[in-house]
Amino acid sequence: MKKYLTVLLICLGVSAFALHWGALTDFVETSRQYREGKINFPYLITYVVADKPIRVWLGEVSAGGEGQFEPLRAEKVESARQLITELYNNWFFNTAKAIRKDGREQEFADILPLLDKGVNVQITGDDEGANIRAVFTGNMSILRDVCGPSVLGCYVRAQEPYESPALVVSDKVLSPSLAKQEGERILMHEIGHSLGLADQYKPLDENIGRNNSDIVYSTPKAQKSVMRSLFDHFRCDDVDGIINLIDLERGEFHGGKKGWKSFCKKPGYQYIEAIAVGKGPYFIDVDKESNISGSRKLTQWYGGEKIERSFAPASKGHFSLFEPLPPVTVLEQDGQGRPLRAKTADGVEIFYMYAYDRVWSLAVRGDEYLADDEYQYTYHKNSLLGAQKKQLQIHMSIFVDHDTSYVVFVDKTPRTTTAQVSVGSDKEGNPIYTAQIILNSAGEVIDDTELYNPKEDVSNAFIRHALAKRANLTAKERQAQQQEEKKRQEMWESLRAKVVAFALQQ
Repeated sequence: MKKYLTVLLICLGVSAFALHWGALTDFVETSRQYREGKINFPYLITYVVADKPIRVWLGEVSAGGEGQFEPLRAEKVESARQLITELYNNWFFNTAKAIRKDGREQEFADILPLLDKGVNVQITGDDEGANIRAVFTGNMSILRDVCGPSVLGCYVRAQEPYESPALVVSDKVLSPSLAKQEGERILMHEIGHSLGLADQYKPLDENIGRNNSDIVYSTPKAQKSVMRSLFDHFRCDDVDGIINLIDLERGEFHGGKKGWKSFCKKPGYQYIEAIAVGKGPYFIDVDKESNISGSRKLTQWYGGEKIERSFAPASKGHFSLFEPLPPVTVLEQDGQGRPLRAKTADGVEIFYMYAYDRVWSLAVRGDEYLADDEYQYTYHKNSLLGAQKKQLQIHMSIFVDHDTSYVVFVDKTPRTTTAQVSVGSDKEGNPIYTAQIILNSAGEVIDDTELYNPKEDVSNAFIRHALAKRANLTAKERQAQQQEEKKRQEMWESLRAKVVAFALQQ
């Protein structure tokens, strides 16, 4: 029965682009959903560790078929089977080769048989029962729609429980001229995604960092690797990724609490429970195990021991990022001189974490946190000079200001800046009201929307409520209400001015 690639992609969901997938954190969440029966198809490392075959359905899309796809033509099946089988196995054979080359056979003796055995790839004619679909197309328009511009392939993660994931690639990868060069590297990169790994984004120059899609699978300085680019070879970062995936899938971690050294020699760092800890001694994350909503967790490895601290959102306090940060004393620094831990004069501790072009900070007092800050940077090219310029892309801050909680989210593009602020919260954790402000490149407000209860049609519900109350008020009560509304309006205007100034500073 003929089907359509566009329909398949709608079923798989809009989050189809390889560049957006997290690495190990997404793998952990997907594995959990698979164990709970919420999805039918996990990342494929699960089948390899369980010594089960990977069933691959081969399909194609004709250049003039308007998205119609069908089983791959018979004359292409064998070359596709050989290439896919070889590249899946390369991930494991190359990892075993690296272990032996470094003389670490004893350290990884428990997984060497698994790596040496490789992957049992089975081609199946059952597209519904396949673990993954490999779809080849000569229709560049469809390929661009699915994978983005200037891309010859991508991995599409299944969103629906009954849908299998897909490798969507140009049929040029099967041509003799590309099969052992670009095509092989493209497929191996996307196969890495299907196993559970993330992109290690290409470096822009020697002095500019990387914006990796996941902090867990991100070395302090990315090496050349399959996952760094569609056109690179298998390197030390890829070895690290496969070993960490196997550890997470088995629930057994090499090196225990002391961890194991990366296969990347410079700079030196290690993995503890599949987390690269060489970026600094602190790891900031949401505390998913806490019974208190919004709690943060700070993890530290010291003397081979894992130390965890949990911080609940502050019930009272004052730490406003709308105002200048109080002077801090830096207590710890990393090798680049960046702060890792600092303290203010009034006893607020601030912890920092870095991963390529993301910066996190957590301000705490006692067992409560006052602020949780995250910056994410991107780069854009100066078209005249060809230079790369670092620019803030997203800044999200959660903090307490005079006993009121605020969430400020700033998203900058070359043309506009969008700032959203949520103030306070009800018993269910919903914001009491939120506002959105959009500024143009000149810093002028071009849109300003204030929202009260986000769960209602605020433009009507708030007005109806106010009019109904006012109709039954005495003159004195009406005057008091007007004063209260004026005060609220002044507070909003003050907050609005602070949000605008805050957004323009980013």
